Amino acid sequence: MSIYEFQKVEVQNNGQVILKNINLEINSGQHIAITGPSGSGKTTFLKLFNRLIEPSSGSIVFEGNPLGDMDHTHLRRQAVMVFQEPILIEEIVSQDFLYPFNLRRFAERTPSEKELFKALEAVSLPPSFLNRSSKELSGGEKQRVALAGPFSCAPGCF
Repeated sequence: MSIYEFQKVEVQNNGQVILKNINLEINSGQHIAITGPSGSGKTTFLKLFNRLIEPSSGSIVFEGNPLGDMDHTHLRRQAVMVFQEPILIEEIVSQDFLYPFNLRRFAERTPSEKELFKALEAVSLPPSFLNRSSKELSGGEKQRVALAGPFSCAPGCF
């Protein structure tokens, strides 16, 4: 099953072409590597996956739906981007997971402890990580916590 389809995607910035004529299909379970020299557009390309930027032309389809028609929040719960240096805001991992629920638009639902445990399990971290200091995590642990965070937020993902 196709997860993403890029059809003649182009990205321009201030008249400069960053990406040109990208045609790509990514299927479920498929692994791909994005390589290239600095400044070749790798980060720009990755930002297209969850609408951090929009293509100048062409189309992107996610799970059969035009990406441009999808709600940003819903999409970003499905297509998570973890930056090379993820930023954890709070002191304790569990507080980082709960941070979005302190914001007004998420106030109606807070994940249970069981859901937080499942979010950690999804990235192969033990339940004890909920009580770990965010500042003491290794780079890889921070990335896994950053990946797990949206699992704790997504209603019905468990």
